[in-house]
Parts: sequence; structure tokens; C-alpha cells
Amino acid sequence: MVAHELIFSEGEAEQWLANQMERLFQREVDAHALLRLRQASELLQGVWGNAALLLDEGREDAEVARYFGKYMLVPEERSAAYVAALKHPLYGLHTALTYGNGQRLVRRWLQGPDRVAIFQRFLTEQWTPSQLAADALTA
Repeated sequence: MVAHELIFSEGEAEQWLANQMERLFQREVDAHALLRLRQASELLQGVWGNAALLLDEGREDAEVARYFGKYMLVPEERSAAYVAALKHPLYGLHTALTYGNGQRLVRRWLQGPDRVAIFQRFLTEQWTPSQLAADALTA
């Protein structure tokens, strides 16, 4: 979820993606729009986690679908599909809660000059959320 931030500077990943899409689809793609879409998507990750927790609390599918519609500004059909995705036994709750929160926890450690070494540790060592939330990385 954050590897592209180590490889590309801000907006470079989207420019690369736009170039690939233009080559494949023979259509112009706005890299700046792709960047804004990714940023907006990251801002909305909390909605997925909240909706997953609502389902876990036993809230009705329709209520959770309305929650999606209200906060993600999506039509009813898409909201229903989002609820169905959250209810998937292998991916739903796990994906909704871990990816966005994990990205937030990991990203703060990847801001300094030693970010590549820290990222390598993330790829080769096991970390718990409480370790990532701590003030210092110790193993």
C-alpha cells in the first residue's frame, strides 16, 4: 500500500500509470486526476472500517448501505455491493480494518532519511500494530 511512495515522488506514480493506460487504451489520461482520486480514496478508507464495525455490531445491511451512500456519495446499488463485499468471509472485515489502518501506522515511519532501511525491516520482520504505534521501532 505504500511501496509506491518509496519508488516515486508525489504524483510520479500517477504519471507512470497514466502513461501505461494511454498506451494500452489509446486514450489520454490525466495524471493529476489520478493523483487526486488516490488521495480521495485514502481519505475515505475510514468509511470502510466504520461500515465494517457497524456490520460487526449487528446493524442491518440497509443501514450500512445508507452509511456508505452518505459518506462516500455513491448510489444505492454500489452501496449494496460495498456491503456485500464487507460481508465476504475471507476479505470483508479484515481488509476494511487492516489495510487503511496499517497504511497509516507504517507511513509515519517512512518519512525520514532511513525510510528504505525501515521499509526493508517491514518486509522481512513481523510487526504488531502496537509495535508500529510505539514511539520507537525496536525488535
